[in-house]
Amino acid sequence: MGVRERQTRDKEAFRSRILDAARHLIQENGYEKLTIRKIADRIEYSPMSLYNHFADKDDILIALAREGFVKLGKALPRPGSGEPLTVLRKAMLQYIDFGLKHADEYELVFMTRRAIRTKPTNKASAESNIPNDAGGQSAFQRMLSYVDDALAAKSVVGERFEVAKVLWAGIHGCVSLQVTQTAFPFGPPRLFAELLVDTLINGIRK
Repeated sequence: MGVRERQTRDKEAFRSRILDAARHLIQENGYEKLTIRKIADRIEYSPMSLYNHFADKDDILIALAREGFVKLGKALPRPGSGEPLTVLRKAMLQYIDFGLKHADEYELVFMTRRAIRTKPTNKASAESNIPNDAGGQSAFQRMLSYVDDALAAKSVVGERFEVAKVLWAGIHGCVSLQVTQTAFPFGPPRLFAELLVDTLINGIRK
């Protein structure tokens, strides 16, 4: 292995240590109390060492969120892998299941206020104005693909972006409410998820 390859490997390894430490600190104390100094103390390096890899705390949160989007994408079915409405329903249920099983990561990805580095253009479609700093645009594109397939099969009706937006808002609400309102009697998580998803799909079914 050459010097450059070794340097790249070491840089990625140190970056991973930073992100792992940040993730654990968030799980222990919440993202509001996360600081560069606390991360540095956890991995026993100086704060300046972290600034060589991340601009600030928001940059670290964005990197963690990006990892979360990747994990979520791997948990969902591939668009076009079956009957469109069946795949859409499966994807929505797996989204909810992922969020509940990975509550800390879900809160970080979807329930953490982060600085937006990429500003909307306000000149193109609504889809192109979705902030993509942490992979949000590509994640929402997956939902659009499910909806596109269902619309093409004439299984559902509506405008693609609006339908996808409403479905995502519904399943996000299902996860975020159960994560934050733990005393509310939602009942068995799977049964509640199925009731919500089927209600949403029935609202757009042709």
